[in-house]
Parts: sequence; structure tokens; C-alpha cells
Amino acid sequence: MKKIIYTILILAVLAIAYFSYQKFRPKSPQELYELAPAKIANLTQTVTASGKIKSQTQVDLKFQTSGLLAWIGVKEGDRVNQ
Repeated sequence: MKKIIYTILILAVLAIAYFSYQKFRPKSPQELYELAPAKIANLTQTVTASGKIKSQTQVDLKFQTSGLLAWIGVKEGDRVNQ
């Protein structure tokens, strides 16, 4: 009788382990994404909004003297120091 109970318990543990693995295992890209062949089409998307646009990072430039800026020795994206 003990052999039957142990066998049933072992099978139950194995079944739980198998289904847990199936649920939490890493998924392949085919399972994660819906794949479709590429095709040529016209895409149209309209966004309507109102309000003010504000950047996450904003810098107010203040100069010691007034005048026109004739030349800047850096390009966009270059790192500069104060």
C-alpha cells in the first residue's frame, strides 16, 4: 500500500514540476510575437492634441555680454563643460 501512495505522490510532484516549467520557461520569439510577412501599404495616423510642449531637460542660456553669436566650436551632441 505504501508503494502505491509513494508512486502517486512522485507522479503528482513530477506533474506539478512539468506544468510549472511549461508556464515559466523562456518563450521563443515565435511564441512571443505574431509574425506576418511584410507588405507594401499606405499608413496614415493622425494625432490631435492641445497644450504646451515642454522638454524634460531645458537650459536657459544667460550671457555676460549682449551681441550676436558668430561661431560655436562644437557640434550638436558634443559634450561640453562650463
